Amino acid sequence: MWITRFASNTLPTVMPIQDIGLGRIEPGTVQLPGGRVHDAHGDDDAPVALPYRITISAEVFGTGSTSLRTNINAIRALTGQRGDLVRKQTPTATERETVTARMEQFEQRRDSDHIQYVPIRLTFLVLSHPWLGTSHTVSTAFNTSGTLSLVCNNGGNAAVEDAVLTVTPHGTAMTGMTIKVSGATDLRWVGTLGTTAALVVDCGAATVTNDGTDAYDELTIGADHAQTAWLRLEPGNTTITITRTGAENSSVVSVVYRDGWA
Repeated sequence: MWITRFASNTLPTVMPIQDIGLGRIEPGTVQLPGGRVHDAHGDDDAPVALPYRITISAEVFGTGSTSLRTNINAIRALTGQRGDLVRKQTPTATERETVTARMEQFEQRRDSDHIQYVPIRLTFLVLSHPWLGTSHTVSTAFNTSGTLSLVCNNGGNAAVEDAVLTVTPHGTAMTGMTIKVSGATDLRWVGTLGTTAALVVDCGAATVTNDGTDAYDELTIGADHAQTAWLRLEPGNTTITITRTGAENSSVVSVVYRDGWA
């Protein structure tokens, strides 16, 4: 597993040493009288505490003093920038996994024998979790009973909570919808969605738009909702059941998400 790029810039790969572990979890524990403890997360997984740090040490080369200075300055200029930090499971892998990060510190050591190379050390603040891999779009139309089931496969090893659902009605306006995952999600939308519009539910950003206009107040949490996230796609298959009121059977729902990796 190697970190290869940051903010569209290729990172040095000569003599690399990379600290690619995860940060600590957010325990959510409270010490109680009598030596007891309260675990605020209950049966849920504890989240990774953000931000955490990743460090990369490597050597920057140049064919001469001018090119070495140019290469060093290009990396030094990344200090403070925010962007995608990219890793690969193997150096030749085509799949990329990304998190949002900010380059916090650039360290450089120069000795008298460093003529065409300079050792550097980069520190990144990781601002998101999990690492996001392959992107998926799952789309289907309602059946004659006004319901549909979408099976979303998360091919990673960590849950993702930032899926985006888009609903496009056909025929007549849609006036209601429920989004359910057994034992986990119960979201209910009531409003008027025209046949030329789209309802977009961004579960990561916790936003709802109806034809591009804010519609957050049209979405409510149902009694069967059992988690803090609007929608959580665990590793493996998650079946989402959606029921509509109004519109025709040809109305379509799509879910866009990416595999999650710890």
